[in-house]
Amino acid sequence: MFKQQRRLVGLGALNARVATPFSPLDLSPGIWLKADAGVTQATARVSAWADQSGNSRSFSQGTGANQPAYISSAQNGLPAIDFDGTAYFMSGNAATNALTNGVAGLTVCMVFKPDEVGSYAPWFIGNASGASRVFPVFASADNKAYVQARRNTADTAYDTPKTSSTIGTSWQYISWVLDWVNETAQIYQNGVQLVSDTGFCATGSGAVESLDSVSFQLGKNTNGGFEMDGKIGELLFYPTALGPTNRQSVETYLKNRWGL
Repeated sequence: MFKQQRRLVGLGALNARVATPFSPLDLSPGIWLKADAGVTQATARVSAWADQSGNSRSFSQGTGANQPAYISSAQNGLPAIDFDGTAYFMSGNAATNALTNGVAGLTVCMVFKPDEVGSYAPWFIGNASGASRVFPVFASADNKAYVQARRNTADTAYDTPKTSSTIGTSWQYISWVLDWVNETAQIYQNGVQLVSDTGFCATGSGAVESLDSVSFQLGKNTNGGFEMDGKIGELLFYPTALGPTNRQSVETYLKNRWGL
């Protein structure tokens, strides 16, 4: 009897040590897009991409000529959404437009593959002229990444320093953490910090103002131009500046899931 009790106690202690696998939902993302869920496509052209965060912040494209392509097996056996650098883009619904209203920070973590050196931002927040905006991972002609942002309409657009090395054209996971309160910005590629900026938007005041309508877009900016030529496998947007531990948890999840 005593041996049986000891065995039961031992099994209980073992079960207590088994950690629950991390899920991006643990940190309450504002948007979660992944190419193996919520994709509406016909003949390999994507008309809708549904948010998996539970917040119904989804993206769509009703015009056939502008619909990105669906790649059924792009990386580690998982699919991806392919933007052509010319015509393909998707727009956020009304629920996406309020996501950044009054926030003090943003974190975006994503798996993507640039197909062209110097391809521009895969993710746009805000309008290219006249409104508050954030252009995370805005690649310049030399294929070095930076973030362009401003707090509100009255501010001049602010650019972080560029990465010292090119971001390349391979599959990768990249993160950027923006903190308007502490005026800091970081860019990470495959878990390695490439940019640390301590003067981020220091000339502005307050948090990000309300964005205008149709202000979230994938693949190109809302005024046209600056198109992305590349593939997106998964994208997580958090309306806060994640600390190192939480950011690393998201990055480890993406790294393992996509075999990077």
